[in-house]
Amino acid sequence: MHPVTRSSARLGLRELAIADVEAVFAIYGSPTATEHLSFAPRNREQVEQIVVRSVTAATATPRTEYALAVIDLGLHRIWGARSPINEVSAKTMRAVGMVEEGTTREHVLKAGERRDSVVHAILDREFSPSS
Repeated sequence: MHPVTRSSARLGLRELAIADVEAVFAIYGSPTATEHLSFAPRNREQVEQIVVRSVTAATATPRTEYALAVIDLGLHRIWGARSPINEVSAKTMRAVGMVEEGTTREHVLKAGERRDSVVHAILDREFSPSS
């Protein structure tokens, strides 16, 4: 399915585009934004390669990668993982109804150290678009 576009009163979704490199770099290149992610800040060239790969993957047959926010695609389960010390992320996931399911131990290697991740998920029958 290409291109994917979705919109509602609260959210609009679209395919990632080459023009998005700077916006993605603002996040992926930021030490603050990546502090609790599984990777160190990326430089602009690395971010450009990620975006190019995502744009290319969007037209693959069969399509196996979606580089966009996901809602209204009929998914049964959405999950996310966070650093155990990232309480802001925990609060955000709980606020949208995601349930903490457990800890994946030492599966992320960042800055030479292993780190746990806490997994949260929500099932389609638990999701309410008005929340």
